[in-house]
This record gives sequence, C-alpha cells and structure tokens, in this order.
Amino acid sequence: MRNRRPLALTSLVVGLALLAGACGNNQTSGASTSASGTPQQGGTLKLVGSSDVDHLDTASAYYVASYTLERAFTRQLFSYPATTDITKANTPVADVATEVPTKANGGISADGKTWTIHLRSGVRWNTIPAREVTAQDFVLGLKRLCNPVSPVGAPGYYENTIEGCAPTATGSPTSARTRPR
Repeated sequence: MRNRRPLALTSLVVGLALLAGACGNNQTSGASTSASGTPQQGGTLKLVGSSDVDHLDTASAYYVASYTLERAFTRQLFSYPATTDITKANTPVADVATEVPTKANGGISADGKTWTIHLRSGVRWNTIPAREVTAQDFVLGLKRLCNPVSPVGAPGYYENTIEGCAPTATGSPTSARTRPR
C-alpha cells in the first residue's frame, strides 16, 4: 500500500491556496459597479474553473463549464435560476419568453406536440444598431441543434423531441418543424 501522506498534504496546500485567494483583496481595475452601486457597462469578466469550455457556440456547447460561461452572455427562452434552493434551481423560469408554457395556460397543445411561446418585448441583440430579438432568431437556434456538421452534445434528445430534427436516410435532418407566430 502506498503512502497517501504526500497526496493529502498536496490537497491541503491547494485548498489553503484557494481559500487565501478567495479571501484576498477584491479590488479590480474594472469594477462592475460605481460608488453609488449603479451597474457599469464594460470591463473584464474573469472566470476560474477546473476545466475548459468545450464550445462557445451555444448550439454545440454541452458540458457544465460551457453552460456556466454561457449564462453570463446569453439570453434563453427559459432558464434555471441561480440559487441554492434545489427546488427553485430545478424549476425552469421564463427569460425571453413571457411565461413557461403549460397545458393549463394554453401554451402546450392537448397532445403535447405544439408549444406556443410569446416573447418579451425590449430584448435586443447587442449590435449596432441594436435590433429586437425575434421568433425567427429562436427558430434558427432550434434548427441549428439539428445541424450534423456541428452537432449538439446529445443529439438523441433533440432528435426525439423536435419533429424533423432526426437525420434522414441521406444523413441530413429534415427541416425541423418550428415556425414563428
């Protein structure tokens, strides 16, 4: 049996270094708020993690590190709140959508195959000039999940839940049945 003391000592040193870094001076050159607490645009976002992202493309990203980073720069129809309350953390909430569709609110058809999603107004792309996010943008995003050239991490999930997303005999997906209203 090998001596585990070096591993335990190394783990302790790394843990103390991380703790010291977390307790260190939190001043940065590009503070995110002004003295009055007003959010400021710009600066540098620094993220520290134990692994790298697999993709920055939102259609191809699959792992936790990528998802965590994407939460900082994307808007989604629905998302999960960042909270330590496990029930809330596992309950989707509307982000760009006005509400999470259900059968009770008429957002999901009786057979469960048709979802109607209404978008919030005022959600804009960060372009010059800024432009309103549209239903067509989300339709394109869903269709990109079916792209065999740059596949998603778990294509079977989408192929089994989005009609027309599964590859045809030629290897290309049919046109996913999503349409804006």
